[in-house]
Amino acid sequence: MRMPSGTHGPPALAGVTEQMQNRLRTCYLEPHKPFVFDVWGLSNMAQDELSRSDAAVALGHELRRLRQARGLSQRALTKMLGLSAHSNIADYEHGRRIPPRDIVNDCDRLLNAGGELSAQLDRALAQRAQPVAQAPPVPVGGMRRLASVAVLAVSVIVLLSWSQVRPDSPAVASSIWDGNDPKAAGCADDATSIDAQPIRAHATQLQLGTVHLRYSPHCQAAWAKFEPLPPPSPQQQVMVVVETIRPADGMKTVFHYPGLEQIYGDMLLTGPGCVQATASVQVADEIEATGSTACLTPTLAAK
Repeated sequence: MRMPSGTHGPPALAGVTEQMQNRLRTCYLEPHKPFVFDVWGLSNMAQDELSRSDAAVALGHELRRLRQARGLSQRALTKMLGLSAHSNIADYEHGRRIPPRDIVNDCDRLLNAGGELSAQLDRALAQRAQPVAQAPPVPVGGMRRLASVAVLAVSVIVLLSWSQVRPDSPAVASSIWDGNDPKAAGCADDATSIDAQPIRAHATQLQLGTVHLRYSPHCQAAWAKFEPLPPPSPQQQVMVVVETIRPADGMKTVFHYPGLEQIYGDMLLTGPGCVQATASVQVADEIEATGSTACLTPTLAAK
């Protein structure tokens, strides 16, 4: 079963309330989310919405906006905050979790938020503390009608979900955005190198590695990857910097690593414009090497 082209939701259903139809419409539009069906309340809602509040989502959006305004990736902010995993930042920015106050205070300071994040945290905590409204009891005489409507609703959900199993084109998850770690976002599985260039020392043209522009068709995003060659002197101090750049809007992600190892940067979406990968290697104070790929979109790479 496929919905006709241009369809924006499930058809109206006789005997189903407007509230129920709105929930079914949400199921159709966001088939990637797991759903919980509440027979007595006649509602379907995404599981992650149960743990999120409007204020927590607003706090997450503001944290993400401030981070991107500073040109920081999630990994870079994680390192600055001393956290063990950047998945914490991803959860905070999605509104799935409310960050602790000490983390919010540090973000206020590091991102020059002027106390705005702390104020939004207060609102999120206050909203979370509010009691959850209970659904009114259902009269015994109405249970048979409720059960029949519930069966109809579940059938519609199954049919709509089945119609989304084989979409005409792969849908990009809503959690994929600029600055994500491509591996954590699930974008590395189908990625290929659409360009690769040597990284050579400015003075001697000695090659110290290769910079790749990796592209994921599923995520429609690209990022820089650095592959090293053995250094001229393994004992020397080395610093590698990989950058992913989108010139159309000036968006850039930067990742530093103190060692000559294979590393990758955070990704940028290719929809707004072409993306370029750059890498530089500094060996002590003696050797400086750089390399850049072409600025490519999937269309340009295919030519």
